[in-house]
Amino acid sequence: MRGRRLSDVSEHDYDFLYDAGSREQRMPDFVVVAYPGIVRNAENALETLGGLHTISSVSSSL
Repeated sequence: MRGRRLSDVSEHDYDFLYDAGSREQRMPDFVVVAYPGIVRNAENALETLGGLHTISSVSSSL
């Protein structure tokens, strides 16, 4: 997943919004990430933190 652009995100990347075993939508959890610098490009900032996949994996384990 590393190197994906925000525009490359598919609808399946949002499957976490649904409860396991059903298609009933639930409210998403939010995680705030303090970025150590000024963000001028969100895609580049996310990549320096390991990319969307890494951030998602870490936040789901919280």
